[in-house]
Amino acid sequence: MARAKTYIIPFAGLSQGQHEFNFEAGNSFFKEREYSEVKKAAVDVLLKLNKQSTMLILHFGIKGTVNLPCDRCAEPFDLPVEGEAQLIVKFGETFAEEQEAITIPFSESELDIEQYLYEFINLVIPQKRVHEKIKECNKEVINKLKKLEGSGKEADTRWAKLKNIDLKKQ
Repeated sequence: MARAKTYIIPFAGLSQGQHEFNFEAGNSFFKEREYSEVKKAAVDVLLKLNKQSTMLILHFGIKGTVNLPCDRCAEPFDLPVEGEAQLIVKFGETFAEEQEAITIPFSESELDIEQYLYEFINLVIPQKRVHEKIKECNKEVINKLKKLEGSGKEADTRWAKLKNIDLKKQ
């Protein structure tokens, strides 16, 4: 299957200096990834590319919404996401990846940012994903959780002492 050239930046023809590109990551962007938690999204990305003689500096500005299940009630909801990321692209003999930089061969004339874009969007998604207000959660699930919590049964007594740990002292 041929991939679309939606996320390819042809940098060879660009002059040195600042350049801006706009990208969208919508439903189809995430559905193509088999293991993505996100199936629905509307994310806009402003990419500022600074082309220099020996490297490219890419600054990603990410803003939009992703649809994920709530960690509290498991109902899908739109979670606002916003953040920034940076990628440095150096020129060298062969392809290599480092912490915040990659090296591509001198012979390359374009850069496919699709995978980096996917990773950066996932990095701006918070670890705790819950409705902003508990009253937006599925009431049946919340009532069931309250009922189970109030039943007084300790699931496993080995963990009871953990409830008394004062995290503020540490």
